[in-house]
Amino acid sequence: MHTRRLVLALAALVLMAAACSNDEPDRDEDGRLTSAGDLSVFDLVEGDCVVLDESLEAANETLPVVPCDQPHQGEVYALVDVDDIDAYPGERELSDRAELECISRFADYVGVDLADSTLYYTYMIPSIRGWQEDDDRTVVCMAVGAGQTLEGSVEGSSS
Repeated sequence: MHTRRLVLALAALVLMAAACSNDEPDRDEDGRLTSAGDLSVFDLVEGDCVVLDESLEAANETLPVVPCDQPHQGEVYALVDVDDIDAYPGERELSDRAELECISRFADYVGVDLADSTLYYTYMIPSIRGWQEDDDRTVVCMAVGAGQTLEGSVEGSSS
């Protein structure tokens, strides 16, 4: 399995440790996480709450996730397909595209414009290997607490 590159768009993000099992998490019939675990970056869905801890590297195959009522640092709010590009465009171009797409989708999920929010955002972009070998064309946008731990979903929170 190949990795997806995590790009922290938040300069002062405080990474906090949280315990997650090494098992894949469970979901309810609505697709919401009901248990903590490590989830493939390719299996993330909108509404997944992610633990961004010091064990994360620039490229990850899995991320620790928890139900949103447990402490976490990020929540997936958009999955953006960038399949209109054939050849790998490079990290800078993908990052530029991710920033535009993530910012434009933030208010629809959180309920307030990024400029008026107490939250910030970060994103994950496909790695060159994932792009070429796995046909990975998805940017993952996450709302994050600016140096704070989140509890509960940020969807429609107007935070």
